[in-house]
Amino acid sequence: MPPADSQNSIQSRDLRFDILKVLGLFCIILAHVHPPSIIFQLRNFDVPLMVIISGSVFYLSFRKKDLPFRRYFQKRVIRLVAPVWIFLIMFFVLIGVLFAAVKEPYPFACSTIFETFLLSGGVESANGSAGFVYIIRVFVLTALVSPYILSLYKKLNHETLFLALLTIFYIFYELLLKFIDTIQFSLPGLENLLKNYLLLSIPYGCLIGLGIVFTQAKKEFLVKIALFSLGIFLACMGYFLQTSGKLLTTQIAKYPPTLYYLSYAIFVSTLTYLIVDHVLEKYGNHFLAKFERWIHMIVFISQSSLWIYLWQSFWVIFWGLVPAHYVPWANHFVVFFVGVASLSILTTYWQKRFFTKMIQTTSLGQKYPQIATILFLQ
Repeated sequence: MPPADSQNSIQSRDLRFDILKVLGLFCIILAHVHPPSIIFQLRNFDVPLMVIISGSVFYLSFRKKDLPFRRYFQKRVIRLVAPVWIFLIMFFVLIGVLFAAVKEPYPFACSTIFETFLLSGGVESANGSAGFVYIIRVFVLTALVSPYILSLYKKLNHETLFLALLTIFYIFYELLLKFIDTIQFSLPGLENLLKNYLLLSIPYGCLIGLGIVFTQAKKEFLVKIALFSLGIFLACMGYFLQTSGKLLTTQIAKYPPTLYYLSYAIFVSTLTYLIVDHVLEKYGNHFLAKFERWIHMIVFISQSSLWIYLWQSFWVIFWGLVPAHYVPWANHFVVFFVGVASLSILTTYWQKRFFTKMIQTTSLGQKYPQIATILFLQ
């Protein structure tokens, strides 16, 4: 039985966002275990959902506080990038040990390792992906714009006008992408820099704004957002069906994110939010009383999502190289998913337990508790 203070902290949390964050995390892991194409498509709302929830939590944390941009950005970037770099050092060393143990050549070139430390996602090797840092890049960029989005929302104090302005920003972004496509760039990599770095903050910044609206909007308003997004998604689907002669997955519009991908993601994210909100509103007290251990697990996964996400990148490669190679049924995507998710959660649990104990019982931990917390306990 958890202690009373733990019990009270669970009851005081907004479990909607914990549940949605866990769902988004699991959908990301699911994408990496080679599910059937239909399942891959259905879950293709994960990154936008995580960004939307980030916007909601950001608003609830800072709505009544002054937010100096420079201090917030520096603090947020350090809390994101420092643990990632620590993990990447461990990751590339562990991959070397793993591949040496099975007598396979090291899968990553030096250029790939360097690009990964620069958060240049989407780089894949023959045996696994080092592109898992894409979502970290997204969150660094959204940290850059989040204070401005929040300031705009506070000044307008009007949900419809706020969303209208975000829509104008997004239209401007789409027009910029079209314009960039017409330009011949003399510098190699400049087009990629513009599309996947500088401009990426616009669509995901708009999703931060949508997350802010989620915390305040009435259900009827959110239903309208869901239906509007569904209409745009179906229109895009019809357009691609007519022009290409086949149904295309939203993955084609993910890098950089454009309307086909985002409209689907916003529709499913909003619908999921409404469902979770309704269930908790109706059965929340029952869940807290009867499934308290499960609630604690959900909260732990939500609070530990960064490290669980990082560790899954290692366990995906490990599982594909060892269990799935020697045990054919382990390659089934359900077994693959359960194995990777379980190992990632357990690794994170033992990591947090170890460093918590180190802070409590060692002189080094007591001397630098904040550094240890930032690097290993988020």
